[in-house]
Amino acid sequence: MHKSPHIREFSKNSKYYEKYSFLQKNIAKELLKEIDNKPKKILDLGCGNGIIFSLIDWKVEKFVGIDFSKEMLSLHPKNKNITLLEKDFDLIEGDYYQDFDLVVSSSSLQWSKNIFKMINNIQKNSKNFLLAFYCDKTFVSLRKWLGIDTFLPNVKDIIKSLDEDVSYETKMIYLEFEDALSQLRYIKKSGVSGGVKRVSTQNLRQFIKQYKNNKLEFEVIFISRIL
Repeated sequence: MHKSPHIREFSKNSKYYEKYSFLQKNIAKELLKEIDNKPKKILDLGCGNGIIFSLIDWKVEKFVGIDFSKEMLSLHPKNKNITLLEKDFDLIEGDYYQDFDLVVSSSSLQWSKNIFKMINNIQKNSKNFLLAFYCDKTFVSLRKWLGIDTFLPNVKDIIKSLDEDVSYETKMIYLEFEDALSQLRYIKKSGVSGGVKRVSTQNLRQFIKQYKNNKLEFEVIFISRIL
């Protein structure tokens, strides 16, 4: 099966993900603060190595994790109540969401081929959901310097797609690094870049020598409905 660039990138760097995924962990922790009813049946879209499951401090009857990377799934916790599926979450039928008390996705939905369709399906078929993903101001300074665009969605467009009973909040998060090389290393090893846009070796060398901004920007939208 042919794998898209972001799948290859996650799979290739899965062994480094634990070390470089502290931002994703913090986003997941922030997302789960919304939970107070301890749902028993949970669907995790883009479950990766199990950040969401590792943060759940109550007993669940059914936990289904879906991810496109076999290598990432191999790192996920396992027990009799956990089902892990190597699958593209874009292919999930809407009524599948109805089997769960909670649909959650942290730092993953930006990889959807049609994020607006995904959000619409979740809103229509799930009473309770918690979603967080990156939007197009992520890496804005770096991208401007390198002259590259982004596939990430625009916050205003996402907000327009939300139902009236859905809550949302956007946050700009900044990580500081020693130098430009450290930034590139983080982007690669964390899987955030997804391997979507390739930059020439010459441009990367110039970037490493000349780029002086020691911060990476991350624009994250948190979306929730808990009934």
